[in-house]
Amino acid sequence: VTTSGLSVEVEDGDYEGLVACMGHLLNVRDRAATTDEMFEPLKQTIDLLKSYDHEMSEEVHQQLQELPEQWNNVKKQGVMVKQQVAPLQANEVAIIRRKCTAFDVKQHEFREMFRKEAPFKYTSEGVYGNLDDMHVKITKMEVEMKELADSASLFEVNMPEFKQLKGCRREVKTVKDVLGYDGTGYQLFRRLEDNSLDGDRCGEYGSGVQEIRERNQRNGQRDACLGCL
Repeated sequence: VTTSGLSVEVEDGDYEGLVACMGHLLNVRDRAATTDEMFEPLKQTIDLLKSYDHEMSEEVHQQLQELPEQWNNVKKQGVMVKQQVAPLQANEVAIIRRKCTAFDVKQHEFREMFRKEAPFKYTSEGVYGNLDDMHVKITKMEVEMKELADSASLFEVNMPEFKQLKGCRREVKTVKDVLGYDGTGYQLFRRLEDNSLDGDRCGEYGSGVQEIRERNQRNGQRDACLGCL
C-alpha cells in the first residue's frame, strides 16, 4: 500500500492527496529503524534452524533475499517523493503555524472568560449547570486542538502545549471532584475558606482539596476562588 501510495503524483492544491502522501512518508519513517534491523536476525534464525536439520522452503529463502532490496527501494522512493512534495509541505506548514498562533490567542481569550464565568466562589449559583456548560465548551476546543495536533504531527510541525486550555480542563475536573465528594457546593466552599475541611480525610479528593486551598492562599482572596491563576 505504501509503495503504491507513494507512486501517486500530488498536484498543487490537492490537500487530500498531500495528506495521504505525508501519511505514507510518515509510515516509512516510523518503520525504518525496526525494519532495517529485522533482516539479519531472520537470517541468523534460519541458519540456526538449518544447523538442527530444519530446512526452510525455497520460497522463504527467496523472500529473504528479495525483501531487503525491496525495502531499500521503498526508502529511496520515500526520499524522492519527500523532495517532490517539499514545496507543498512548506505551504501547509505555514498554514498550520498560523492556525497554531490563532488557536493560542483563542485559548488565552477562553481562559480569561473561564476565570470570570466559571463557578469558583462559594456564592456562585447554578454550579453544576455552569460546570457542564464549561465542559462542553472546553471539549469543543479540545477537539479543535486534537485536529490541529494531528495535522502538525503529519507535517512535522512543533505545536505549543496550549497550557491555558489544559488548565481549564484540570480545574473543572478538580471542582467537580470536590463537589462530588461533599455533595453541597456552598457548604464545601465555606469549609474550604475557613480551613475546616481536612484534605487528609477526603480520600481520593484530598489532593483536589489541597490544591484548591493552596491556590486560594496564593491568590490572597477571601472568596474560595479555585485556580484563578
